[in-house]
Amino acid sequence: MRLLVYGSGERLIGRNPNHFGHLLSPAQGNDPHRVTSAAGSLPWAVDNGAYSGFDEKKFVRYLKRVQDISGCIWVAAPDVVGDGIATLKLFRQWAPRIHAWGFPVAFVSQDGSLQYELPWDDFECLFIGGTTEWKLGGIVREQARVAKYKGKLLHMGRVNSRKRLRYAASIKCDSVDGSSFNWFSDIYLPKAEKWLAEIDAEEDNLRGVREVG
Repeated sequence: MRLLVYGSGERLIGRNPNHFGHLLSPAQGNDPHRVTSAAGSLPWAVDNGAYSGFDEKKFVRYLKRVQDISGCIWVAAPDVVGDGIATLKLFRQWAPRIHAWGFPVAFVSQDGSLQYELPWDDFECLFIGGTTEWKLGGIVREQARVAKYKGKLLHMGRVNSRKRLRYAASIKCDSVDGSSFNWFSDIYLPKAEKWLAEIDAEEDNLRGVREVG
């Protein structure tokens, strides 16, 4: 599982390349080319900035800026925080455009996003967003199960603790992000590296037990 980190790419220099990647956003003031090149060829994704207020013109300009950078794993289609119905309407408008620019698309699961209504054929990643209650609830766990069955990537936002990292790993997330790792990187990135290594070791042990059994 990877932790996708906002901000300067220099903070990821020397860290385990299997555990980290970049999360870019039009809300950042950083040069995306500099960020993605600072620590080698780590994977990267693009958030849409909707949590703090979606800016359509800025979003479009940003995607045009990053079209020539390799390694994109997904671009989050615009969403409405806490509103699954409005998010689905926006997704249907934006997903074809994002695909046309050559990017994989992430659908953001917001409160009320029902599994049978999700446009499974139109996205490459399921991004678990929404309120904490929604994010940790049974509907999202089932969405996560279906996403992995269908071969989709799975990402969870607002993961800021060891407990939440372990939960994300338990539902087979491929990546996570969290503001603590951005704002207090000197403290939390070393912790994240340790926690992710522990999760890997536990998964390896479980895999070994299953193989022996």
